[in-house]
Amino acid sequence: MTIVYLGYWGANDGLSQATINPHLSTLQSMDSVDKVIYVSVERERVSHYELPPLGKVIHRPFVSKSTPVRIITKFLDIVNMRHHLLKIIGDENADLMICRSSLAGAIGFLVHRKCGIPYVVESFEPHAHYMREIGEWRRFGVSYILQSYWEKMQKNTARMLVPVSHAYKNKLMEEKVNPQKIEVLACGVDLKEFAFDKAKREKIRNEWELREDVVVGIYVGKLGGIYLDEWAGKIFRESFRFFPNFRLIILSPMSSLKWKKLLSAHSVPLQKTNIRHVMHWEIPTYLSAADFGYSLIKPSEYRKYCSPIKNGEYWANGLPILMPYGIGDDSAIIESNPSGGALFELKSPSIRNALSVVKTKIGNRHAIAELAHEYRDMRKVKDVYKRIVY
Repeated sequence: MTIVYLGYWGANDGLSQATINPHLSTLQSMDSVDKVIYVSVERERVSHYELPPLGKVIHRPFVSKSTPVRIITKFLDIVNMRHHLLKIIGDENADLMICRSSLAGAIGFLVHRKCGIPYVVESFEPHAHYMREIGEWRRFGVSYILQSYWEKMQKNTARMLVPVSHAYKNKLMEEKVNPQKIEVLACGVDLKEFAFDKAKREKIRNEWELREDVVVGIYVGKLGGIYLDEWAGKIFRESFRFFPNFRLIILSPMSSLKWKKLLSAHSVPLQKTNIRHVMHWEIPTYLSAADFGYSLIKPSEYRKYCSPIKNGEYWANGLPILMPYGIGDDSAIIESNPSGGALFELKSPSIRNALSVVKTKIGNRHAIAELAHEYRDMRKVKDVYKRIVY
């Protein structure tokens, strides 16, 4: 079988590194898969691609042509990406297309409508509603209308839909989507790669001259959009106030100047904060040096349908998570498995209470890592792919 795998981000983007590369490795390990053509969407010039060891995988990036007008760039992307994929499918006599995200699924639908190739949408989420919720798209805007329509068509025409939460599976079933074509798959994590490493912990903490009694919180992510911004600053400030000896690690692709501006505005001590932009494979080292992780997704009506990859990575390393209520299935997991962390509302007393709960979970790494084994093991990805492929 020849599979075309369509991502919607650059191959070096953190989301591709965390969620696509492991899936490519899983696909090429399957006997029934002869070839995987991976199409990433490159919006910047790249001299080197961070890809898994390539055996059956062939990388055929699509290079976006930027224009001064965003809507024109998006239109050209859709037209040219569709042509790019149709050519690959014809040249390779491809049997199946797998699309990562409902954005990629929109292109998958347009390609399917033209040539009839069956397609699957994994990490299927209500992206149009997400963007409207955060104010990026307007209800009667072109982007919202088109993406809403394409998501509806994916529900009707995709061979399988793979949402990342049971909450969204239930929503799809309420919308009369055939339950036989729905398979839930939370964002999987390489448990071995992200496992706690005592030597790495000691190395980082010795370099930074951190005694073992220093509590370290770590945040892997961005500001704004689907993530908290001003509240992130308040949460970090509360952490410094709560723990008498505290340090903060921030791993983010965003500008350190933007971070420092936010932290300074909330009186977060910069001299006790380490802000870094690292490659995805470096993240486990810093997780091992930390004691708990922040998951700062904005709570909202549609956030119960998501599955933050970082939550799985935190758990795999044995870190309890501090996060808001109502985020994917993970909030419910923490409520039923208190070792996994603590939940809060966007109120200072609630955050302080959650910090006091997290404090009691620090150091319980083995029990926390079991949550990753139960909910985020990459073996679940292979099980779902067996159903897709066979």
